[in-house]
Amino acid sequence: MEGEGIDVKTQHKDKTMKHIYVLHEYGAPTHYLALQELADKNGYKVGYYELWKWNFIIKHPNQWRKYIVNRFFWAIVPFLPTSKIVLGIAPYNKRLPRIMRKLRKHEVYYHTSYTCWDGTRFAHAPKSDHAIDDWKGFTKHYVKHIFAVSEKCKSELVKNGFTSDENVSTVNHSYNYDVEPEANKGKSDSFIYVGRLIEEKGIKELLDFFASHPELKFTIVGAGPLEEEVKQYATQYGNIHYEGYISGFKHIAPHYQKHSFLVLNSKKNATWEELFGMTIIESMACGCVPICTNHPGPQEIITNGANGFLTEEGTIGDAIRNAAHISEEEYQELRGKAIQRGKEFQSQNIASKWAAILD
Repeated sequence: MEGEGIDVKTQHKDKTMKHIYVLHEYGAPTHYLALQELADKNGYKVGYYELWKWNFIIKHPNQWRKYIVNRFFWAIVPFLPTSKIVLGIAPYNKRLPRIMRKLRKHEVYYHTSYTCWDGTRFAHAPKSDHAIDDWKGFTKHYVKHIFAVSEKCKSELVKNGFTSDENVSTVNHSYNYDVEPEANKGKSDSFIYVGRLIEEKGIKELLDFFASHPELKFTIVGAGPLEEEVKQYATQYGNIHYEGYISGFKHIAPHYQKHSFLVLNSKKNATWEELFGMTIIESMACGCVPICTNHPGPQEIITNGANGFLTEEGTIGDAIRNAAHISEEEYQELRGKAIQRGKEFQSQNIASKWAAILD
């Protein structure tokens, strides 16, 4: 079962085994593919656990087995042999002091993609200035090292006094499926979106745009609250296709390869912006040229006009029209550079960036 990781009941039998435990707020093993590769090469075993609250099981009763495993792990973690812990938790989660007490005997490394550390936007609003001081104590003195998903994340941590430059490394997300783009694939007016079907992804704006441009083909892969609306558009407009939810890069890759462009129309709100974008690197590796709003994540992956397109929020339609009108020669140059950029994010190329955890 994904998330159960190491058998905590039997691990004491092998005192020589080296362990890394990944403790994530929501559970995201795919964010640690490069860490897994580094661990495998250096004799470590990695276990994945979540920081679910007690009421999680009420909302997700089908996850009760996984919930029990997580609760059991948190009950025994203070008594486990000293291990390396990677903690992925958004600031300023009020559970931090309790988590710190639980993990005090272990080597703790902080993993974050959060880019707003200046107090203008919060994933979890701090209850007081004391809560902010707790977090600064955690990032500056408690953790051994910080792994930031982007350069933007790293620079904001340092600039706002949460750590020093030498104590934070940039380690991007990665993929571990060896994809080979189709050779000499020509440009077509085909666009794809892969991801959650939520307001923040600008789905409605995309649906309205493609509904009014029947000459352009649009495919949507994903699930979420807007699924019924997507189905309605797909039924009503012949150029809009809904493929449903598809799990895993290996199974999504053929869909990327059928299309010429990826569209990611992210919309900032008070608590969220696009901090990386797995679909961007995966689609680029497949030879799909990305068109994205210029959030921090896409900005670090895409060089505008060289291997993809960046655009302001509210102007995604203009960017799609411009992409549809570029020449075959221009497209092939963009596609080739997109493939090169995408391959930089293979887990084997990112693994070394986790090296500080082995020190």
